[in-house]
Amino acid sequence: MLNAILIISIFLLLAASLSILRLKRSPSPGDAERLPPEPQYRGLFDEGQSGTSFNKGSEAEVAERAARERRADLLARAAEGDRETLRDAHDAGDASLYRDVLDALARRVEGDAGAALRGLSAFIARSDALRSSPAFAGKLLEFWAENPEDYSITEVLRIAALSDDAGAFQTVVEKVFEVWSEGRLHKLRADELDALFESEYWLLSSDAKRSGAGFVLKRTLAELRRRLLESARPADHPTSDEAEREKASH
Repeated sequence: MLNAILIISIFLLLAASLSILRLKRSPSPGDAERLPPEPQYRGLFDEGQSGTSFNKGSEAEVAERAARERRADLLARAAEGDRETLRDAHDAGDASLYRDVLDALARRVEGDAGAALRGLSAFIARSDALRSSPAFAGKLLEFWAENPEDYSITEVLRIAALSDDAGAFQTVVEKVFEVWSEGRLHKLRADELDALFESEYWLLSSDAKRSGAGFVLKRTLAELRRRLLESARPADHPTSDEAEREKASH
């Protein structure tokens, strides 16, 4: 009886051990649960997307701030009469900034006796790359018309041509012709004036010459050339009798 109980106890103990071992067995690969893919952490700024957008935004803001500071500096210097601001504005490649700087310089010389205006126009006309503007060409024309003999007609025409505005150039050409017709440019012959119109015309930009105003300008120049040749002053082409008298006087 005692032996039977002992045998049964040993059997139950073995069975319990087998059950525990079966429960602790690792699941087979087929039975294992599928875990979600490991998350991809990109950090605070993804170099491929978020970081790039942030960097672009920062660069644009820095560039915009630098442009504002450059504009303020150039305009302040121009208000003091610094002509070199024109070169700096031209090098910046900003047409709007260049016009604003030129306007500031032009306002600086308003009310002057003319020396400052002449200096500014000569600075532009004698440069290799600087341009003018229709507004500045108009200011210079107004001053020149009051004293046409005291100022270079070539510079007046050149400043108008460098404005790259066919309409502004035509206005100056017509005014110059009017003053010449009134006899206020007695040292200038008809053929010389025609040559000036022609040479300065080619300083206009290609876009200005191809524009609608440029087409009108070409017709105006052709008409003025005809009138200059037809209404040349006698002094331009003296008769034989006048030539003989001039020789006798010498």
